[in-house]
Amino acid sequence: MSNTKKLTARLKDETPPPPLEPQQAKDRAVFIRDNVKLVLRLREEGKTFDELKEAAPEFANNFPHLFIMVASNEGYDKSTLD
Repeated sequence: MSNTKKLTARLKDETPPPPLEPQQAKDRAVFIRDNVKLVLRLREEGKTFDELKEAAPEFANNFPHLFIMVASNEGYDKSTLD
């Protein structure tokens, strides 16, 4: 089974996270933006899905839907993410 399929299968059983305090939300947004930029840069350099996951493991594990979207070869709609 591919890594993308493994992550996608894991997501089916996860519950949504609890609401965040305002500062937590800001910190999370910064973390996500920084990791999206990192993954996109590395993807442009030709890194594989596994290399991207290794470079941003916390992002891949804590935000698997977003990671898969940004790391996939099909890409994503940047306006939707913004």
